Amino acid sequence: MKNKTVIYTAIFGNYDKVVNLTAVDKEKFDYILFSDSDNVLYSPPWELKTIKNMDFDSNVKKNRYIKFFPHYFLNEYKDSIYIDGNVDIVKSLDSFMEASICYDMQCYSHPHRENVIQEMAANLWMRRLPDESIPKLSELIVDFQNSGYIFDGLYEANVIYRKHNDNVDNLMKLWWELFSCGVQRDQIYLPFALWKCKDFISFNALEKNNSRMKGADFYCYKHRNISFSDLLIKLKRKYRMLTTDIDYWVKKIDG
Repeated sequence: MKNKTVIYTAIFGNYDKVVNLTAVDKEKFDYILFSDSDNVLYSPPWELKTIKNMDFDSNVKKNRYIKFFPHYFLNEYKDSIYIDGNVDIVKSLDSFMEASICYDMQCYSHPHRENVIQEMAANLWMRRLPDESIPKLSELIVDFQNSGYIFDGLYEANVIYRKHNDNVDNLMKLWWELFSCGVQRDQIYLPFALWKCKDFISFNALEKNNSRMKGADFYCYKHRNISFSDLLIKLKRKYRMLTTDIDYWVKKIDG
């Protein structure tokens, strides 16, 4: 078992070029980049691990499987930090790691939204989910309510610390089950999965950290590979955000 913590990311289908990290500490961390391409652009300290022939029908699911299950691919490490491919580390992670000592898992509270219903509505508002998903989202809200879940808490899943142990494995299996059978936005399912596993998972919700603002430990860049179809989607998104508000979409799914 290695004494270092591993920091890793996953890039599939040329979705991102991995960020060149600002703050690097090779004495404390190894840096692993998973991809399905040998030609992905990256710079040190990243070490490329190529994974091909994953049996999933989308690059999103390939990415999420690596994201959810680091202990399957990096089992020589005792713990890991996942970061999205467009996330930079801009400061020392000493305080981040110190905060994680007593916990199986930690990530940041969402900087803008307070609960899963708001997250669902925001994804519709910003056209990150199609309108056709509204019935499924409404059904999901009812299922969560019937389970006794209280809609309180939302977490950003672009930076995740985890210990590699059985408790985390069970949590990740539930998160994957919910995600793979539902809409393809993983943050919607994480609070419920954590609630279901609360008897055996120790979880630390760090204070809100807006990773798109200067001064945070991590900085999230906008995705850089924009196709013409992506541009059209962005224009439609802007129009919807100008002509409706998030409360309109909350009522659509939780009327």
